[in-house]
Amino acid sequence: MASLALVTLLAASALVADPGQWPVKVQSVLTAGSTGYVELRNISSTSVDLSGWTVRGCAGATTVDLAELPAGAVLPGSERFLVAGADFAGPAARITVPALVGDGLVLVDRRRARVDAVATTPSSPCSERRAAAPCGALPLSRDPDGADTDDNSQDFHCAPPFGP
Repeated sequence: MASLALVTLLAASALVADPGQWPVKVQSVLTAGSTGYVELRNISSTSVDLSGWTVRGCAGATTVDLAELPAGAVLPGSERFLVAGADFAGPAARITVPALVGDGLVLVDRRRARVDAVATTPSSPCSERRAAAPCGALPLSRDPDGADTDDNSQDFHCAPPFGP
């Protein structure tokens, strides 16, 4: 029994020790002010505790906290978590914020380590390797399989918005 507990502890600490391995990804994002949103997705089959994680918006060379996920915010395996602007007309959000603005978003864990990010300008602190192509009024969306190459130009494409 002790060896099982040790294996479980080591597996959990490995996940925590390497934030690049978090299974939570930015699935889609629309930085459209009060009608914008960011959809987070857990690509694993295991629940992830998002308590204290933060969604930050990037504008130019600066970042600003848009939403801190509350204590008890758990994202079950293969599920999604929606943070949306106050006037968002799509599915019900788990967290509502006044607006989602900027040229990108970055998700950080409770230790403030970067988990995932996306941006449409190369100089943005939210960009990974190369920036994604801007989509105008359409959201950026990651491929359905959740592939993350740390290259926004490869990982994100323009997609239809959520419907009401």
